[in-house]
Amino acid sequence: MLALPKRPETSIAAPMAALAAAIPDLDILFISTPLDYLLIHRGLSHSLVGAPILGLAVALCARSLWSRATPGRWSLPLTWLFMTAMVLLHIWLDCVTTYGTMMFQPFSDYRVRLNGCFIVDLLLTLPLAAAVVWRMRLRRLVVGALIWTFLYPGASSCLSAVLAERTRDLLASEGRRIGQVVVLPDVLSPFFWRVIYEDESSRAEAAAEETGIEEAGDPGIMVTTRGLDGLGRPRTEPSAFPAVPPSMTRSLGGQSESCRAFLAFTLLPVVRPIAEGDMPEDRDEGRRYLLLGDLRYGTSLAFVQRLMSLRSNGRDPFQLMVELEGGEGWRLRRERMRFSGTGKDTGWTAPSPPTSVGAGRHR
Repeated sequence: MLALPKRPETSIAAPMAALAAAIPDLDILFISTPLDYLLIHRGLSHSLVGAPILGLAVALCARSLWSRATPGRWSLPLTWLFMTAMVLLHIWLDCVTTYGTMMFQPFSDYRVRLNGCFIVDLLLTLPLAAAVVWRMRLRRLVVGALIWTFLYPGASSCLSAVLAERTRDLLASEGRRIGQVVVLPDVLSPFFWRVIYEDESSRAEAAAEETGIEEAGDPGIMVTTRGLDGLGRPRTEPSAFPAVPPSMTRSLGGQSESCRAFLAFTLLPVVRPIAEGDMPEDRDEGRRYLLLGDLRYGTSLAFVQRLMSLRSNGRDPFQLMVELEGGEGWRLRRERMRFSGTGKDTGWTAPSPPTSVGAGRHR
């Protein structure tokens, strides 16, 4: 709104544009459980179908922008189009992160994640802040910041894809059998990145024995992460964790809606032992207790690791804990989802039956 050479002469023009750009996140008002968070947040309100509906709602509330009494007024259709564009801007800036946005709902729950920007990206945020502060003196700065909103995340997403291919080629040259490779922005990207990849040539039975996943005859591959510099060169030593076996994903997803939604949400999920303090008070020594999650929200920078460690579960904010029957197979007895960033924790509960609709749409 501030970048336009002419706009309706009303004081609510910029505030209503800001409301439209923020309104998709009102979906958090409908969230009460971790499962709700997975199924609702960045869902229909962040979709291409929902955008014009939200845009119309804001346009109708911004009556002074199309009122006959307002100098330079817009028509209602033009106001609707502009507010829809603000909602789409929100969706774009969510898609370029690593979290994932279900922009094709209600037809698909596929999460678009372009891996272009870190959670708080200074190279994206600071130019926008400067444009707002100096908007009255330098309108060209505001226009430049608007262009930067698309140019920088788009270029970073392309660089992420290029670095992923470069890393794959490097690992292949070392004789490794590599599955999926994902390069994610780290703090201070594009100068620092992190790579996460499936290493099919490393089975690490010792790690499998620690979690007990070898008991089903499926020790799984390893998921490895390490830090990269801006040119994609390794800058830290690799860390590896057992991947969640495909058989576990299928079995748990068929027994529990929470497990199905959580594993669909994760990016290259890994399995680890549960910390002693997170075990149920009535634990059964004959059962297996596993922690499922992914490595998406970590960092390779030591000073950021220290900061994240100050917050409970800061390095692993989305966790699924499962209690399994002893012996072979993945018979689920109880589950617990904890999202430390939202303060939501189900505690140890019986599995929630999977829904037929969700089971068919998630990928």
